Amino acid sequence: KMRRRRSAGAMAGDPYTIFVYGQRARGRLYVDDGESHNYREGAFLYEHLDFDGSILRETEAPSLPGNPSPGRSFKVPEHRLRVERAVFIALPKE
Repeated sequence: KMRRRRSAGAMAGDPYTIFVYGQRARGRLYVDDGESHNYREGAFLYEHLDFDGSILRETEAPSLPGNPSPGRSFKVPEHRLRVERAVFIALPKE
């Protein structure tokens, strides 16, 4: 979330920016509603991102020990899941 706002609540609906560093990169993304404790029952998204040098892929991340698996019925409004840009840093010049 790159837009300057006066509070975290004001940027809740802003799109995401994904930064990818290097030729190969991996990371995880966690999203919940940001308002309740429903994550305790699995109301969240937990995704794995993998960049192989040319393609950025997203798959479901494995659940963490002792934590609920992400709920299949959890629905985040699409405007809260929008990726506005992906920034790739330190790629080779070819």
